[in-house]
Amino acid sequence: MNRISIAVVLFISFALFTVSNAEDISPDQFRRMVGDEIKANGSSGDSIGTVMRVSGYGEKNRDFLIVPVVRNGSLVSVYRDDPKRSSITEICSKTNVKALKLTLFSIEGAKRELDKQGVVDPVPKLISVGPISFLGALSAGWYHDTGESFVFLSLTGRLVTESDIARYWPEHLEDLRAVGR
Repeated sequence: MNRISIAVVLFISFALFTVSNAEDISPDQFRRMVGDEIKANGSSGDSIGTVMRVSGYGEKNRDFLIVPVVRNGSLVSVYRDDPKRSSITEICSKTNVKALKLTLFSIEGAKRELDKQGVVDPVPKLISVGPISFLGALSAGWYHDTGESFVFLSLTGRLVTESDIARYWPEHLEDLRAVGR
């Protein structure tokens, strides 16, 4: 083998190894990474909520993990894993986290909110179809298939219907319809 072939093989092997390792961040590893970040920032009194997996739909979207960070019963930040770099990113800090509802960082809270907003027998699924303005920096929300259609609940508590998506965010309509298939 010549030097170029060896270099190409080594590069491809390294790239595959890096990608496979980056995507293998477990919820426990993610939680520890967030805990380390919080301690490094001097906020050791903060508590880390439940790690949640967000299912990515659409061509460009991947699954990712998010976790809320709470201080004195209030949401103070949200972290997301970054599989490409095997690291974490704070996606919502104190300044823009005020609009989010802490109760919506659990499936039980999402069920209660959907029920409160008139959805019958909600079975929410936390998903992402990429950036949509009403979802904010998180790019994630609770999807519920109503049988004939769907509704989508942001983590701020805003509920939109399939017809709302078709009207205001038509570029995401097919990806959202694919969730229910």
